[in-house]
Amino acid sequence: MKYILAYKEIFFSMLIGFTCFGFLRLKQFLYDIFLWEKPGGFLDFSFDIIFLAILIVIIHLMFLARKARSHVKNYSRITLRQADSMDGLKFEHYVCKLMEYQGYQAEVTVSTGDQGVDVIARKGLKKYAVQVKRYTKSVSRHAVSDAVAGRFHYKCNRSMVVTNRDYTKGAKELAESTGCVLIDREILGKWIDDFRRDSARGKRFLYRVAFLLVILIIALLARFYLFTIT
Repeated sequence: MKYILAYKEIFFSMLIGFTCFGFLRLKQFLYDIFLWEKPGGFLDFSFDIIFLAILIVIIHLMFLARKARSHVKNYSRITLRQADSMDGLKFEHYVCKLMEYQGYQAEVTVSTGDQGVDVIARKGLKKYAVQVKRYTKSVSRHAVSDAVAGRFHYKCNRSMVVTNRDYTKGAKELAESTGCVLIDREILGKWIDDFRRDSARGKRFLYRVAFLLVILIIALLARFYLFTIT
């Protein structure tokens, strides 16, 4: 895996090099064809701005690719069954990442003295106090009561419980009466599937864009060389 990542870094570095060299050739080509002599002032500066914009886009793609690789390396291959075997703290961080992919702004609370709240999540005007439970059995009403009570400590207006299992009848009844959102095994499984699928799509998209940029630059370089030869 580490060798594949190294090749990707080399690939993007070559892409930047090709872009810089291709820009210089393109700039001279445009001068030769349309202007016949190098201009000064604003027109020459405009070409530099275009080049910098292209370079910034490529660097941004590199950043996104690195970020996507970090997510893929740590989380995107995890299945629901693998999540069942996580320790409690790792499961909390994993759920936090899943919530981010679902559109929440989420952060894990301090592990000591968390007042029964493991994750604070925001979505629009809603701020959730989230209790995360990795269990081997159904979650009881105590998790719901902890989330509901903890929301006042963290100044939240919503509460939520996330688990890899189901909930007892008492937990469901308490959640309904208090407005606590329950995320059970079925919904969590859908979150995991979305995360895995979107991570793969984002990775493929970045590679396709980078590949098209390389092809475009190579085509421009070939065109310039053929023009100078003829």
